[in-house]
Amino acid sequence: MEKERGCRTPEDTAEVDNLMYEIESAKRQIASLQSMLASRTNEIARLQNQLIDREVLLKQAAVCMNEAAELCRKQTEQMDNTKRIYQNYEDAWRVLLARLDRVREQMPAVPVASVMTSGTGNRLEEARSAVDGSMRRAQENLRQIFGEE
Repeated sequence: MEKERGCRTPEDTAEVDNLMYEIESAKRQIASLQSMLASRTNEIARLQNQLIDREVLLKQAAVCMNEAAELCRKQTEQMDNTKRIYQNYEDAWRVLLARLDRVREQMPAVPVASVMTSGTGNRLEEARSAVDGSMRRAQENLRQIFGEE
């Protein structure tokens, strides 16, 4: 009859207390799970930001690598042009040396005593000396131009 009137028995009270404790425990677990979820959400957001930053850095690195490759290509072209120019200079240098050697070989060796007349011996020696000096200066100038020693 007491149950019919709304009075609680000690067993009912214990059961209600037990249910209230379970409800409070469930609330704490929900709050803990929500906190963990918020923490994970923040961590995911931080990781996504890192991924975005890395993606940006990778794209920048790709651009830099493309620019470096382009610069290397241009430098290679420039080196090829320089090599061709240098080879042309070397070829011209060899041709000039060959010509100088031929001119030296073709110059007649005239003994000074056989051509000596009054005053011509000195002039011939001076001319020969001037030609020899001019050839040496030309060779030196060509060596300096083409970087030979």
